[in-house]
Amino acid sequence: MKLDSMSVSYVFLWLLVLALAWTVIYMLNSRRPPRKPDTPGDHGLPLQKPFPEQRMTSFYGEEIAVVPPDKQGAILLFLSVTCKSCQPLYSVIRKLPVLYPDYQVIVWILGRSEDVSEKINENSLHRSNIVHQKELQYRTTTYPYCYWIDKEGRVVAKGAVGSEDDIANLGKSTTDTTERR
Repeated sequence: MKLDSMSVSYVFLWLLVLALAWTVIYMLNSRRPPRKPDTPGDHGLPLQKPFPEQRMTSFYGEEIAVVPPDKQGAILLFLSVTCKSCQPLYSVIRKLPVLYPDYQVIVWILGRSEDVSEKINENSLHRSNIVHQKELQYRTTTYPYCYWIDKEGRVVAKGAVGSEDDIANLGKSTTDTTERR
């Protein structure tokens, strides 16, 4: 059987169509949905909603108001005794009340009582408002994490922090939000 040039071109065309179809099917099957980037809204408590507690008990057994009447709000810092990226923030804790005198500063530390006590001693945090956290609370699963609470007790800013500047930037976002109202 003799193939003329027209038949050869049809065979070549069908081979090309089959190769293209196989490539498209392969690419569609191997395509993964893009990973959504983490955003502040993905973690923790919702913004503009009240913080779940207005009072709590410190590591030392003292009653703490989240936002005392003489303060404009609160800075809540969540740390963990096993978190390596939390280490630099222990030195910042003592500075925060000086930098933000109009805000109550409360630090939650996740871990065993003995380990929390050791962190307090290592970093001379005896005068700080420390709350011992035995388990995850307030949908906070990222450490170190910070909430800014306004005078009415609402969460106005939140996010993962790693430095004093990160905490300050969260604070600036609360000032911007307050000024826009």
